[in-house]
Amino acid sequence: MQSKYWPEWKRYLNDRGLASLASALLVGTRPLLPLFAQVMVLGQPFSRVLSVGEPYQAVIELLSDADDAGRFSQYLQGEGV
Repeated sequence: MQSKYWPEWKRYLNDRGLASLASALLVGTRPLLPLFAQVMVLGQPFSRVLSVGEPYQAVIELLSDADDAGRFSQYLQGEGV
């Protein structure tokens, strides 16, 4: 399922020339993504203090679902979604 943040994240990554790298990392580290998500869960209390709670939670959900991460990788490459 596409997050409402995907266009914003894609624009941010493209503006900095990082979309290809992010896409490659999502594909190359796919088995580790759930672990990354669990580590990010530890930072949730800080994300609420810094007013980035909802987008931060969306990243955690993206990394928790390997299929979503794959779809986002394809989205970054302009392949659908």
